[in-house]
Amino acid sequence: MEKKNKNTLSKPTLPQEIYAQILVKLPIKDILRYRRVSRLWRSIIDDPHFKSMHLKNIQNKQNESHLLAFEPHERRSTKQLCTIRRANTFRKVCNDLGIKIDRHTHYQAMGYVNGVLCLNRYTSKTDLDRFFLWNPSIKKGLEVPLPELAKTRGTYFEVDCALGYDPITNDFKIVSSLHLKYGSHLPTYVEIFTLSKNSWKSIPMNIGPCYWYKNTSKVYLNGVIYWMGIDHMKTTPKGKFPHMVSFDVNNEVINYINLPNCELINDYEHERFPIILNGSIALMEIFHVFTNIWVMKDSFWSKKYTFNLQLIDHKFLHLKNDGKLLFIGEKGGVYSYNIESEEHEVIAKSYKITPLLIGVYVESFMLLDGVDDHILFNLPPSDRVGVDWNVPIANLL
Repeated sequence: MEKKNKNTLSKPTLPQEIYAQILVKLPIKDILRYRRVSRLWRSIIDDPHFKSMHLKNIQNKQNESHLLAFEPHERRSTKQLCTIRRANTFRKVCNDLGIKIDRHTHYQAMGYVNGVLCLNRYTSKTDLDRFFLWNPSIKKGLEVPLPELAKTRGTYFEVDCALGYDPITNDFKIVSSLHLKYGSHLPTYVEIFTLSKNSWKSIPMNIGPCYWYKNTSKVYLNGVIYWMGIDHMKTTPKGKFPHMVSFDVNNEVINYINLPNCELINDYEHERFPIILNGSIALMEIFHVFTNIWVMKDSFWSKKYTFNLQLIDHKFLHLKNDGKLLFIGEKGGVYSYNIESEEHEVIAKSYKITPLLIGVYVESFMLLDGVDDHILFNLPPSDRVGVDWNVPIANLL
């Protein structure tokens, strides 16, 4: 029988769609490594459709195995600002996220959306120096130009902002507001930053009787940012936090959502803030002896849970989709509380830090190739202190 010449056999090939379906399921560090294998694989990975498919794949998995913690630091230390921790044990699995602090500045984390962290850098307690968008999973970021409102410096004003993502245009936006530091919560000026345009613009404010509650927790869900409102004209807790502010990232419209009445009208020491529960916007209401969770569907609030957990003296961290609530104990340590069975356990007894921001860790390609009119930066390796933000990406590849 005549043997076939091996040189005449053609190499097996697969359609690009099959390659994309295989690559999209891999960890991002492997995808970036395979990006250097061939021009074909690089073109597949760099395709905007592949990046969108990768993001949708992550969102559909709803994987909460790891959390990104933005943690405070001592003024003179060079500890890293962010760590990745296991959600079930809170053990640190990675802190080499590519950025370290220096002793002359401090940072505020203003939001974490689709794997991108929004950071404000201050050279003093009140002097806002720069805005950054940073993707820890690929260790790349870019500087955002300061808005006009941030140029109003001094001890009398402070800037509050939130990060959102427009799923229709695949674009990041930042909503920023200027407030009197020791006065009303009413914002005096509001600007919107659009990443693809690299520019800020002011928007009209239809405030009415409603005020914004500055420096409060914000959540992003399905193209909308939510945070608390406040009404100084009301003196009772029932009227003090009567609404939630929502910002539609696509049409850039600010709306106000009425909240359910408080249970205890005379209980002044309580907390209310937005959370996400199983894909829906929810409200957590904390009193001295119990906690409520309300869920909004079809513009109506319904009370979903009431449990006997005294969170008023603790720090809420995160509510997982499986119903386990993570919080910091009064004397430190991380606790897990099941809101269904009302059972709790200590998962990290020695943890003594209070994170400033907690989010589900997401690996994404956002900011991989930069944006027009921006200079993209690789953040330095972990053995260097400080961030050299003046090195173009072309010099680092």
